[in-house]
Amino acid sequence: MHQPQTTGPEQSREASIAVARRAVDLGVTLIDTAHLYGWGANEELLAEALHPYPDDLLIATKVGVAPPNPPHDAAICGRPDFLRDQVEQGLRRLRGERLDRVQP
Repeated sequence: MHQPQTTGPEQSREASIAVARRAVDLGVTLIDTAHLYGWGANEELLAEALHPYPDDLLIATKVGVAPPNPPHDAAICGRPDFLRDQVEQGLRRLRGERLDRVQP
């Protein structure tokens, strides 16, 4: 099954927003995102496209990956304070009061 990507160099912001909106119009009820998808840009894009969210839309996000800090690559981080911060940032970017599903 092909999963459309909403961020990346080949996608314009407008096209990505259109894809997200069209997906929901066609009946998609689960959107999976993560902080590491564009280091928050994907969550911001989804909020721009879909907020306020339809009642039947579930947004799942993932936390626990620290961005690259050269010379280090991105790294898994399970410290409670780090996870809590990523959840709070995700809420802010998604313009939400709660996250439907968080996956570490």
